[in-house]
Amino acid sequence: MRLKGKRALITGAGGAIGSELAVTFAKEGADVAIHYRSSEKNAKENAKKCISCGVKAITLQADLSKPEEIKKMIEKTVIGLGGIDIIINNAIFGPQIDPFEISLEDIDRTFDTNMRGYFLTALYGAKQIVKQGNKRGWIVNISSISSRSMTSTYVHYSVTKGGVEAMTRGMAVAFGKYGINVNCIAPGCVNTPTVKNMFEDPINADPVISRTPMGYIAEIKDCIGPVIFFCTEEARAITGQVLDIDGGYSIQGMEWALSDEIKEFRNKLENKGADTLREI
Repeated sequence: MRLKGKRALITGAGGAIGSELAVTFAKEGADVAIHYRSSEKNAKENAKKCISCGVKAITLQADLSKPEEIKKMIEKTVIGLGGIDIIINNAIFGPQIDPFEISLEDIDRTFDTNMRGYFLTALYGAKQIVKQGNKRGWIVNISSISSRSMTSTYVHYSVTKGGVEAMTRGMAVAFGKYGINVNCIAPGCVNTPTVKNMFEDPINADPVISRTPMGYIAEIKDCIGPVIFFCTEEARAITGQVLDIDGGYSIQGMEWALSDEIKEFRNKLENKGADTLREI
């Protein structure tokens, strides 16, 4: 058990990735505070699963766009678990809306939840870790390749994820002297229930899979291992880093857009080069 004795607060732990994070943390021996905003049923079911692993688990409701609720969430975590060692910022808000159509209310909620919410959760959590006298602490932020791989209906969301990645680097510098590692994962398209339903139609799936060098999209479990790793002493010298989890989607150049004629021509050149090497 790599996280035995540690106490983790996981935000957005009623959703697909957050649920898997909570249960896996428990299996690794961590006590878990399961935050949710509206998915109470899922959160409570996750808490039962965690408790069955022999650890403590509590559920916490909070709207992370409201600073006072974030403070209360930290306080309740300390009361319920006896302290905090790990903060996982996972909760998000981000409807897909054309920037010309988005309301000020949606902009505010996206920024308040995804940026200020992450910032304050990490900041208040870090202060608590230092207050406890801990020599070690861990913060992992969940970003997205949307911070760099843009879509026209996700501009507001992409801006917040870019902010989260900058925050990760900044807090890594600021918190390092307290023994707190701050890292980030940036998933691409992940096979959550919503995506699975959408990708039943090849019209939706093919453009993504054809651009992914590994030939498949990430499963939820692919996002969990790296987060666990970042919270262990194996990653003690790693901080301020953003790890893409997307099967290579974000590093793909124009390979996917090449016509069959160009691909055939290029293959001939590559084969000719291989023959030349064999002659050498």
